[in-house]
Amino acid sequence: TALNDYSLSVPFSGRFYGQGHVISGLVIKANTESSAAGLFGVVANPDQSHDAVITGLTVQDAMVYPGQGHAGILLGHGWGARISDCEVSGSVFGPDCMGGLAGSFGYGSTTMGTRSITRSFSSATVSASERTAGGFVGSASSVDISLCGATGDVYSGDGDAGGFVGSDSCSTSAGGVGYTNCYATGDVDGTTNYVGGFVGDPSSTRTRYCYAAGAATGGSPVGLVGGFAGYYSAYMNASYCDGQKTQFPIGGQGANTMITMLQTSAMKVQSSYDYLNFDTIWTISPYVNDGYPVLRWQVKQALSIQITAPQAYLYPSETLQLAVSLEPSATADQGYTIESSNPEIASVSSTGLVTAHRPGQVTIIARAVKGGAAGTFPLLVLSEDTIAGGFGGG
Repeated sequence: TALNDYSLSVPFSGRFYGQGHVISGLVIKANTESSAAGLFGVVANPDQSHDAVITGLTVQDAMVYPGQGHAGILLGHGWGARISDCEVSGSVFGPDCMGGLAGSFGYGSTTMGTRSITRSFSSATVSASERTAGGFVGSASSVDISLCGATGDVYSGDGDAGGFVGSDSCSTSAGGVGYTNCYATGDVDGTTNYVGGFVGDPSSTRTRYCYAAGAATGGSPVGLVGGFAGYYSAYMNASYCDGQKTQFPIGGQGANTMITMLQTSAMKVQSSYDYLNFDTIWTISPYVNDGYPVLRWQVKQALSIQITAPQAYLYPSETLQLAVSLEPSATADQGYTIESSNPEIASVSSTGLVTAHRPGQVTIIARAVKGGAAGTFPLLVLSEDTIAGGFGGG
């Protein structure tokens, strides 16, 4: 059941701190009189001095089927709120304004305060039988969405469709910051209106440092289909889409200097992205997100392992403490196993302490508990009469 009434007139306006908890198997099937459906039906800021807040929550394997429009797994309709560190998975199906995380977000007077979503993610499949559908948000206006991603497929039977946002009605004077450092990888299909790999109808919303990797198909007329956006906006730049899956980056446009089209293989190569910040915001690995760029905060498994020590040799009966680091250190699970290729020559404890037993060469191998990353450290055990020289640390 939802945490507040589905009516637009009775919004949730408090603060919800999920503290990392997970809700599984949520099912919401709203009746035809309901205006919005989601874990939070309607969310609003009561005034500019008090933001509604939803943070730190995962809702997995959910099914949301509204009677009318405005449906998403986390929230149906948000007049305004601060949403952060939330993740959803499952499916959303209904007539209009369907989104993976939120059905619609940001509409209403700008006096309703902050309208932001950050560090959040949806893998939900989204389908709208009548109108707008988006992999992350169905329909948006004057919003600030950053560091977010969507990977679910999207379908709209009679309206705008986008892998991240279906449509946006922002004007440049409305104060919305737009979309920054976000991505969509799901395929998008729409029978009419604007269809885009990232956004169907972008209006005048600023979009930068984003990418779309899915195929966009459909649209009416056919020209209103784009690998990144279904329609032109002068406020989109420094972004990318897959040029093998869709003919044009923007519906109704030919080549476009604002959106870079890449081959599918190039979409999985860091050097292809001149505008994305891989130092602090993005990362890329064959182990995560099917090889496409992913936001650093999302990486829960190690992408690489490094083993270091002050030296790379021992004599029998000596010990050596290895240092094992898993990257990215800020977000990756730090669990690992470690072993020696030949314990009779040198054994290693679970904490990385190596003990030499007899002369020979071994390889110490560390493997991440989560993911496929591994690191190695070659070690020589010298005989007592050998003088060490040239055996540096790793």
